[in-house]
Order: sequence, then C-alpha cells, then structure tokens
Amino acid sequence: MGWRQGAVYGYVDLQTGRKVFSNKPIYGKVKTNKGLKPLQSLTVVQRGAKQPRVKSFRMGNAVVMVSPKGISYRGVKGGTQSKKKRKGNRRRRRT
Repeated sequence: MGWRQGAVYGYVDLQTGRKVFSNKPIYGKVKTNKGLKPLQSLTVVQRGAKQPRVKSFRMGNAVVMVSPKGISYRGVKGGTQSKKKRKGNRRRRRT
C-alpha cells in the first residue's frame, strides 16, 4: 500500500508490517496530485499470488483495514495523541 502525505510518500508492506517513508515516489502507482488527502491517494502498489488476509495499519489519525473485499478506514477516537492517565485511585485535593 502506498500514499502521499504532504511532501512525503508512505508505503507499508502488509506481509511484514514494515513502513517506509520517502521524499520521492518509489513506486509509480501512487497518485501524486497536489491537494489530495492521504486517504484519497491510498493505492495498492503490489499484489501477491494469494488473497490477502484482513490487515490493518495506522495512517495518521485513521486506521486503514485491507481485506480481499476492499479497503476501508475509520477515524481514531481522540486523534493521534493519547491522554495522560492519573496514577492511583486518589481524589484531587481542593485548595
């Protein structure tokens, strides 16, 4: 899978889970139009002989799921930053 994100091109190998980012397109199949959102430029770069299993990977603030039926995505709740949890079960003191 490959996509364009700003001036950077991202690729993920679904078999190994390895992600690669490059300033130039490595494969020619990725859409290079300016103004496209990363999810709009997401394309299949290479296909294997076997049908793929259902795989998912994170792309910015979206989770992309790839299956034999197609590609789907959903937004991550709360964005990409995780909230800091309070340690312990103590109540906050009022001053």
